Amino acid sequence: MASLLVSLLIYACFVVGCSSLTRPVDTPEPQSQPLSLGQNGSSDGVPSVDVPMALRVFSVDYHHVQAPFEIVLWIMLASLAKLGFHWSGRVPAVVPESCLLIMVGLLVGGVIYGVRHSAPPTLSADAFFLFLLPPIVLDAGYFLPGRLFFENLGTILWYAVLGTLWNVLGIGLSLYGVCLLCPSSLGDVSLLHCLLFGSLIAAVDPVAVLSVFEEMHVNEQVFESTSRHLGGFFLGLFFGLVAALTSRFTPRVPVIAPLFVFLYSYLSYLTSEMLHLSGIMAIVTCAVTMKQYVEANVSERSNSSIRYFLKMWSSVSETLIFIFLGVSTIQDVHMWSWAFVCATLLLCLLWRASGVLLLTAVVNKVRRNKVTFRDQFIIAYGGLRGAICFSLVFLIDDFPKKRLFITTTIIVILFTVFVQGMTIKPLVDLLDVKRKKRALPTVSEEIHSRLIDHLLSGIEDVVGYWGQHYWKDKFEQFNRKFLRRFLIREEHQDRSSILRVHQELERREQRGDGETAVKASSRLLLPDEMDSIRRILSMNLHNFNNRQMPTYSRHTLHQDLDRTLHRHMSLGERRSQTAAILGLSRAPSPHSSVV
Repeated sequence: MASLLVSLLIYACFVVGCSSLTRPVDTPEPQSQPLSLGQNGSSDGVPSVDVPMALRVFSVDYHHVQAPFEIVLWIMLASLAKLGFHWSGRVPAVVPESCLLIMVGLLVGGVIYGVRHSAPPTLSADAFFLFLLPPIVLDAGYFLPGRLFFENLGTILWYAVLGTLWNVLGIGLSLYGVCLLCPSSLGDVSLLHCLLFGSLIAAVDPVAVLSVFEEMHVNEQVFESTSRHLGGFFLGLFFGLVAALTSRFTPRVPVIAPLFVFLYSYLSYLTSEMLHLSGIMAIVTCAVTMKQYVEANVSERSNSSIRYFLKMWSSVSETLIFIFLGVSTIQDVHMWSWAFVCATLLLCLLWRASGVLLLTAVVNKVRRNKVTFRDQFIIAYGGLRGAICFSLVFLIDDFPKKRLFITTTIIVILFTVFVQGMTIKPLVDLLDVKRKKRALPTVSEEIHSRLIDHLLSGIEDVVGYWGQHYWKDKFEQFNRKFLRRFLIREEHQDRSSILRVHQELERREQRGDGETAVKASSRLLLPDEMDSIRRILSMNLHNFNNRQMPTYSRHTLHQDLDRTLHRHMSLGERRSQTAAILGLSRAPSPHSSVV
């Protein structure tokens, strides 16, 4: 660590020295003046000799390469800091990576300020939103656990819409009350300014949350519940489908296939920003859509290139964001108010915690898997603020207390990242919060999940209950009959996800990195799955029985027979699909028992 800090100091001094260079003034080159010639072409009998031009051996033109040179230096600094962090022994187990990167940025910013006696360069809002944020969101969206995301979509929207509105109004109105109580120092802060500040300080930063939660491997259900971004859905879906269609025609040029993933996703983000829609939601939707179809069209090498490039790109962007966040903290625009700063910190914690408790109490009444108190605590405590708040506060129009808003935003960011970020990991261990699985699902687990999906869909179909499994089954049929035939190449249309999981396990076994043992292909149903089956049957089976006619009439016999045959045919088709998944030699008869 000592050598890393020394290298950082040397780097900061080098940046300062290079930035202070100015273009040298062009001076006329010394011209060779011939000696005065005599009548015989000489002066005093000496032959005329031309003085040679001056030879330039070394010159520095820093301004010619200033922009790319400094960009490379900042990326090098970020990479060295990240490398030193992971080689620092027990430090990563105690301090999150984001905290260390901010400290490095504070150190570099302090050195630059001490040498130049002026504020170091700040992270502009355009640079953050247009260049640094999209790679991080693209990486999170492309590797999003789709099954859990869509199963919890209603809960996510519930937290996102009402939770954000709750925090914005609560924090904004409460801060306005604080300003009314301190008219001497905060009397010129209006209600509009307080609501505006509440809207930006209530925005949970996905960069900080993703960074800390990825290090702790928090389970995906809690991870998805912290998302708060809406809008731009259809735009992202459009670009994702276009990217999938384009990837269908890339088998002859496989080297260019990964490029379309980055171009279409980034284009969806820029188009959404241009139309004043949510670029975050657009790029997430585009990434989720592309993953379903692009992976089936491109080769395994292209898929590996996409995965590694996304991880590298997002890691570099995340590291630069935190370093620039620390560097930009060293400014001359600070204004302090104990009442406003302390009230903001307290209100951010109180309103988020109360919102999570209230919204969870309502959503748990309709959820099959209840959000436990431990999960609620992590959701409430994991509301970290970061570069999004810092970039938004500079976009506020100038007014007398704008510097106070900037100072308060920096304090909230440092508090949430350092205090909450450093204590959330011990709290997760103390509360024994469920962690996510780091290994890929085995073939037996994938088969079991498919079997349970078909079983629950069949039960919902029999009892006439249109639940999430029913609609999921309808979408899978639509996807198989139309979307996959149109967006995926013919030779890959029938390749199932089970085959892809099996191929991935084989590759991991050859590399020797990870657990490759295949579990038993049969196991008992989980308690939540049994509860779901009981709930569907208990709530809807009596409706199914009431719809059955006690006797048959010659006027309605053919209608009942048609409905019965249609039901048996649909169940027989579903059981045939399940048998094909399980690898049975022949499908059961459609006239056999349902369960």
